[in-house]
Amino acid sequence: MTLSILDVFILSMLDRGAQTPYELQRTAGLSQGAAVPSLRRLLAAKLVMRKDGLAATNRPRHEYRLTPEGKKAARSGWKAHFQETSSGSDLDSLLRIVDMAIHYGADKAKIKSFLKHAAKSRELMAEKAGLTERGFTSSDKASYMRMRACCDAVRLGSEGEALLRLAAPFGSKRVVEGQQSLL
Repeated sequence: MTLSILDVFILSMLDRGAQTPYELQRTAGLSQGAAVPSLRRLLAAKLVMRKDGLAATNRPRHEYRLTPEGKKAARSGWKAHFQETSSGSDLDSLLRIVDMAIHYGADKAKIKSFLKHAAKSRELMAEKAGLTERGFTSSDKASYMRMRACCDAVRLGSEGEALLRLAAPFGSKRVVEGQQSLL
């Protein structure tokens, strides 16, 4: 089974002590709609085991724990995604990869390089999206697509800037204000 970034991130969060889909939502920002199907896949792959019980409100409560294979996957599975070629991924996936790299002690210079490459990739995508929004007029039949391209260009450019800010403290003694908790 090839593990997605989401699957490995869930394994990582279980490795850090999360036990339920609710805890994954609260501590990792994962929706139940994303976490539960992933947990089912991980259960089928025998990377996690589930303990069924009842919550204080008499509702079913499912707790998940890593199997030994799941623990190995949590601690090493992120490495396959921690490459500059992964920087074309969506922002949440990129941030999850960086989170796991930080948690499992990846080299800070490599984290910085990964973030910088992701930022450059975002800048290039923003430029490409920006090209399609040129010449926009309100009478265009495809105005939705042009407006969408304009918004995408701005969003991608902003994401690139944010990723560069996140990269700044890695590999240097200086820590950007407000990011100290990340390191």
